[in-house]
Amino acid sequence: MRGSSLPSSASRNIALALVALLLSVQGTIHKPAAWWGIGVLCFGVLSFATALLAVPPASSLAFVVGCAIALPLVPFHHGYLAAVMGLPGNLPAFLALLLPVLGFHGLREAIPHVPDVPVQAAAGLALAGTLYGSLKALAQARPAARIAYGNLAFLSILWWYLAETRTAPPQTAVYLSAVGLAGGGLLLAWYALRARYGDVDLRALSGLVRPMPRFAVALSLLALAALGLPPFGVFSGLVGMLLAPSYTATGGLVVVVIAWLCASWYVFDLAHHLLFGQERTTLRHQDLRGPESTSLALAIALLLMLGVMPPRLYESGPAPLQRTVTLEFPAWTR
Repeated sequence: MRGSSLPSSASRNIALALVALLLSVQGTIHKPAAWWGIGVLCFGVLSFATALLAVPPASSLAFVVGCAIALPLVPFHHGYLAAVMGLPGNLPAFLALLLPVLGFHGLREAIPHVPDVPVQAAAGLALAGTLYGSLKALAQARPAARIAYGNLAFLSILWWYLAETRTAPPQTAVYLSAVGLAGGGLLLAWYALRARYGDVDLRALSGLVRPMPRFAVALSLLALAALGLPPFGVFSGLVGMLLAPSYTATGGLVVVVIAWLCASWYVFDLAHHLLFGQERTTLRHQDLRGPESTSLALAIALLLMLGVMPPRLYESGPAPLQRTVTLEFPAWTR
């Protein structure tokens, strides 16, 4: 494992170090949150460096801790939250997908080599993170914070599944990609509003469905995808994970259902308040422009493609050999 993780650890180190550097020069978030995020990201860089120098099982544990910072796992989630909530422009939408992908790619290779006790502890932390992220999302008044904590809850479900089964079927990649795309799409939609009205909370914006119809359609579809409803990828990925042969039903499934019910509240509340609340006639509204509409339409199209992708495309390896038998009459001879 050490030899195969050399280039991948270097790329993750560079990514985490760059995010920490961007946070250190960015002054738009509260200082305690920023410094917590920077500290956790630097700890991730140190963990990946330790994984290259230590011997098993210490190297595997250090590598998994680094992955738990990129693919957020409580209590190592502060770097992810700081990046998603605090960086300017479209960077949060990009990092909402990039960081979990980097963590997942390393985790699926490392987790079979980790001893049982740390993996069981990770499963417990993942369930706690699912509840924590869901409850924190319910209490947030700012859209970026609500989206970030919602993503934390849904990514913690992936952590729980990987720790429970110690396998990563193709449906896990579908689920991860869909969660990242849904969260990134919602952050792109929020960036479009923030560029017009500034960094405000939900109480300052409402009633956008009439003056911004294109934005209303895009936000409604992204909210359905983030919630985990069909035909989008979050739904098909999660159902595919639960129906995979490697999974057997456990009590953790109850926590997954609770997180899903919580999401139906805070995601719908976000979309409903922005679109169908009282229209603010004192604000000057402007609907989505061409590049904004294109980026959101691309995210929705990818989520739909992940949701309707045929199950046979998830399967890896060669197709089973099929034999065809042809019945013919025997040749007649005198």
